[in-house]
Amino acid sequence: MSKQSGTNQPKKKAGSKLEELEDRIAPGALGGVIGDLGIDGDASPPTDDSGTTTDSTGGDLPPADDQTPPPEDNSDDGTGTTGSGMTDGSTEGDLTSPPPEGDDSGSTGGEADGDGGAGDKPASGSVTHDDGAVETWNEDGSGSVAHADGSSESWDGQGGGTWDDGQGSSGTYNADGSGSNTYADGSTETWDGQGGGSWDDGQGNSSTWDSDGSGSYTNADGSTGSWNADGSGGWDDGQGNSGSWEADGSGSWTSSDGSSGYYNSDGSWGMTSADGSSEHWDNEGNASFFDADGNQIEDGADQGTGIEDTVVETGEDGTVYTYNADGSGSVAYPDGSSESWDGQGGGSWDDGQGNTSTWNADGSGSATYADGSAETW
Repeated sequence: MSKQSGTNQPKKKAGSKLEELEDRIAPGALGGVIGDLGIDGDASPPTDDSGTTTDSTGGDLPPADDQTPPPEDNSDDGTGTTGSGMTDGSTEGDLTSPPPEGDDSGSTGGEADGDGGAGDKPASGSVTHDDGAVETWNEDGSGSVAHADGSSESWDGQGGGTWDDGQGSSGTYNADGSGSNTYADGSTETWDGQGGGSWDDGQGNSSTWDSDGSGSYTNADGSTGSWNADGSGGWDDGQGNSGSWEADGSGSWTSSDGSSGYYNSDGSWGMTSADGSSEHWDNEGNASFFDADGNQIEDGADQGTGIEDTVVETGEDGTVYTYNADGSGSVAYPDGSSESWDGQGGGSWDDGQGNTSTWNADGSGSATYADGSAETW
């Protein structure tokens, strides 16, 4: 006997249920299921004499709307679906909820930059800048930049590095402050980071200096000079003329004509001519003269010459010597070179070719060269 619906709603036919099954079963599988059940999907379900639909066993089919659904299990098992396999709000045919839009199980959520830290600069790598420069860097702090114009620079991560202008000039520098440069014109320079260094113009002129104030120079014409930290020094013009001075203002000189001389800090001085004769002057202007054998021949004081502020002597080769009572003086040589001293440890030198130098009793000084370069210490 068929069961009556409590709501007196019309009953759904078996064909409708089959359509619902078709929505749930993969295509092609429904035929087999129907065949197993012995149901013809196109045939109308059997009815009894009263018109009530019956199942294949002869029993009445309850109305579809009278079926009591199982209670909903709203617990979330972590997959986004409810315990009944249906998401909230899903239709009767839904078996699982679709993944959220845009969810890609193969996505990492953004590419890792460098060693994996998003946005972090990697410990090593390289990059090309908008201006064409290529920069590289390493984990130890070293790196380099190659510019589009051919110039480059590098650093070792320890305070040292190099540079190159791409035009023949380059340099290096070290963490201790030392370094060197080489220029396209052949000139070079070095520094030791302690106040010392050197310079060479590539044309035969060079100089060196130390942190204690000493130094030396050599010029293309063969002239040389040196100075010491205590204010003493010497020079040689490469033409047979040379001189030296002491920190106390005394000094000596030698001329290419064979003559020589000396001067003291108290203002006294003397000279010996090429023929061996000599003269000596004290700081009060008294003079003594000797022949080549050392015999005194004249005494300026006895002849009443008195104190002379300045004495000028001319050698056989034309060298002119000037001596002053305060110990200062000068020598002018026929080749145009000259020297002077102030009687206090300072002085100057000029080779007549555009190279000059001055020095002071405290060890400081300066030099100017024929090529226009200059230096001080």
